[in-house]
Amino acid sequence: MYQPSLTASAGNCIIESDFSQVELCSLAQLAINLLGMHGMADKINRGVDLHCELGAEIDGCTYEDILARCDSDIAAIRDPAKNTRNCAKPVNFGGPGGMQAETMTFYAKQGYGVIRPKAEWVRIIKLWGKTTPEGPEYLRYVKSSYKRN
Repeated sequence: MYQPSLTASAGNCIIESDFSQVELCSLAQLAINLLGMHGMADKINRGVDLHCELGAEIDGCTYEDILARCDSDIAAIRDPAKNTRNCAKPVNFGGPGGMQAETMTFYAKQGYGVIRPKAEWVRIIKLWGKTTPEGPEYLRYVKSSYKRN
């Protein structure tokens, strides 16, 4: 996020930008290069919102259903769906680094305002492995590389 205390020098400007799912795009490219796995990249290239995809698994609904609820004009429908989508973010971003349920509980609350018990994060992390197998495979790759060195 842009900090108002920053100023550009004469003749320059500061640009704030947010690239949609850029961290997930980077992981998808690593999955192709290191693991030969293309599923995640294919989904991103088709325009799939990977946070909503995992959110649908968390809620036990279809991907189309959670997308529609996230876009609803009715807060009572939209807000719970967005909260579920926000549950996916800490797992999608923290999972490839090996973040476990206990840390996820804190990270989700601090970073996304999502409060779920530790046992629920254990379940969500397992669902993440189902929807994004590249994530756990990348983590295994990193761990095995570390052990070799």
